[in-house]
Amino acid sequence: MEIYESVVLSNEPTAVALGFFDGVHSAHARVIKEVCGDPSLCPTVMTFSSAHLLPQKKREAGLLQTDEQKLECFQKLGVKRVYLLPFVEIASMEPRQFIETVVCQAMNAKRIACGYDYRFGANASGDASLLSAICAEKGIDLRVVPQYTSHGVTVSSTAIRQALVNGDMALVNAFLGYPYYIKERVVHGRSLGRTLGFPTLNQPLSEKLVLPKFGVYQSRTKIDGNWYRSITNIGVKPTIEGVRAPLAETYLLDASGDFYGMIARVELFKLTRAEQKFADVTELKETVHRDIACRQAQPF
Repeated sequence: MEIYESVVLSNEPTAVALGFFDGVHSAHARVIKEVCGDPSLCPTVMTFSSAHLLPQKKREAGLLQTDEQKLECFQKLGVKRVYLLPFVEIASMEPRQFIETVVCQAMNAKRIACGYDYRFGANASGDASLLSAICAEKGIDLRVVPQYTSHGVTVSSTAIRQALVNGDMALVNAFLGYPYYIKERVVHGRSLGRTLGFPTLNQPLSEKLVLPKFGVYQSRTKIDGNWYRSITNIGVKPTIEGVRAPLAETYLLDASGDFYGMIARVELFKLTRAEQKFADVTELKETVHRDIACRQAQPF
């Protein structure tokens, strides 16, 4: 998959999906599928990089995925080219200028797909109606995907954020269309888990992300090419003084070894309990034993 961080001229005709695509979910997938499958058009996505200044609403709400995760999802859906652009540069353009010069001319779009609520251009003043008019003028095939509901709710990044902070992983995963996951490098911690007999994989969490409700989750983890049953604590470890930055700590039920420096993919499935502060380390250890027993009862 080709990835461009600036507008690069396309010599071949493309089908372009437009959107922010935060937390690439099942409704996003319906938009992206509209640009895939035609061998005469290069399936392309135009979106924004989190490395640059983001819209105020996105900064305040928090992101659901890192750029790396977003790109992984695009590739699995069949996308061959991604424009991962700075938001400010694109958002300052007038809507018609953006579509005509960037999407139609530079990207050579012959088909465009977007969601029913897609907004673009300066002050988000462009919408699907304006896009339809421009595409009609230029003979471009436009696919506007209607809203998609699941469990009686319109699937959206906002709905997923709310389910995530509630710890409702069943709903989060249903909306996403795949298990919610953390993918970061394993770093050294304070080795308290190892001292207690529960060595954990410690992964730092980006401050740009909205995090799951703090607590212990039933999970499964892929590391060094293998999958393992696991439990994962998301939080700040209130029993341990001095720890305040949120961290993902994962205990593998069926493996042991030195995984420092490796990338781990940790998928979350069910909240076992909310994060809590224990009276002492003994109480903490007893509770973790119960968490492990709860996870061992599950086959996945």
